[in-house]
This record gives sequence, C-alpha cells and structure tokens, in this order.
Amino acid sequence: MCIRDRLLLLPGSKLFLPIILRLTNNISLLPNGNFEQGRVIWQESSQKGYAILYNISQTSNAAPPHSGNWAAWLGGALGEISSIQQSVTIPPEKPILSYWHWIASEDSCGYDFGGVLVNNSVIDMYALCDDQDTHGWTLHAVDLSAYKGQTVFLEIRAETDDLYNSNLFIDDVGFQTSLAAQFEVGTQKSQRINPTKADWNIQSLTMVTPVPPIRLFSPSYFVPRMRQ
Repeated sequence: MCIRDRLLLLPGSKLFLPIILRLTNNISLLPNGNFEQGRVIWQESSQKGYAILYNISQTSNAAPPHSGNWAAWLGGALGEISSIQQSVTIPPEKPILSYWHWIASEDSCGYDFGGVLVNNSVIDMYALCDDQDTHGWTLHAVDLSAYKGQTVFLEIRAETDDLYNSNLFIDDVGFQTSLAAQFEVGTQKSQRINPTKADWNIQSLTMVTPVPPIRLFSPSYFVPRMRQ
C-alpha cells in the first residue's frame, strides 16, 4: 500500500497539496537501486522486447526520474508483461521493501496491474488505472518480514491487457525498518502524463529478449476485453 503521512494542522495554518513524502536516511538502497549505474545488476524482462531502464537524457517520452537521471519504465504498451528482477538478501533489521512509483494510466480499474513477486510468488498487487493515477512520484512499501535474512529473487512487475495504456515508473528501490518509518514532507506539482512506448524516442538503447506471455496478477474475474 502507499504510505501517506498524517499532518496535524494548527488553527490558521495552511496546507498546500499535493503532498509527497521523501525518504530520510532510513532507507538502504538495493544494489543499483536508484539505477544510476545504468543497465547493470537488474535483469529486465519485456514481452514486447522493450528496454526497461532508461536515462531521461535519452528520451523525451518518459517520466522524469525521482532522483538522478535513471529510472525504470514498466508497462507503457498494450498486451505487455514487463519487470525488473534481482537476487537480494532481505536485511533482518530493514525488511520493508520500499520504492517510489508513478502510475499513469488511461484504463479502467481491474485490467492492468503492478506489484511485487518474491521467488515467483505474488506478494503485492495493485491496479494500474485512471482512478489510481499518482500524478507524480509516490512512496510504495511492501512488508517482507517473512523473508528476513533470506536471499530471494525479487521482482517488480507490470501487466497490461490489449486495451488502453497503463504505465508504471519505478525509482529508488530499497529497504527500510518499518511501514511507519519517518519521512520528510515536501510538495510536488501535480503532473498528469500518459506516454506510450510505441512513441518512445530512445537513442542507442538495446532491447531485451521477449518473455513468454504469462500473466500472474490477473484476478479470478479477469476476462480479456475486445475493442468495440
């Protein structure tokens, strides 16, 4: 779930929205958790063969990273299954996976999804849809306490169907002590975007080997839609 800070306002005080939460030094990044080393350490998968990690200086059709110049772009195409993965050891003292994500979708809820897998099992799943648009970077956290001290195969994933575009941007992936960790509160201008990889203006970027089309996030009621 997304962690949202609760603020106590004194009489006569003003609050300017939207609010974003910025991590303090409590977070420990995964190896290349901010992607600033480029396309290393993480494994990238895309059913369509698209590259996942990108440098914002190489494209004008992607979300600006939460920090630095690099981020990950999941989804962004119809009928896409895309993910980033790496083997990690869950720190016993910091078992909460956290990352910044930006959801940008034109779809109705119930068809496109993002989430987290551990050892190929779904641990966390959420809708990518218009009602869930974040309009900017928002912190997302997942409790992995059940895996404390274990080395696991961690995957952040997005799945889209064949109608309406959904995007899931990821940055600054790491671990923190608890779901109630302290944050700095800042403001961010609301920004609505809906880029598609079909229009991706990317330079000198090697694509990845397409992966088999196996959906793992589909709820029991999922039925592929047909264009009218």
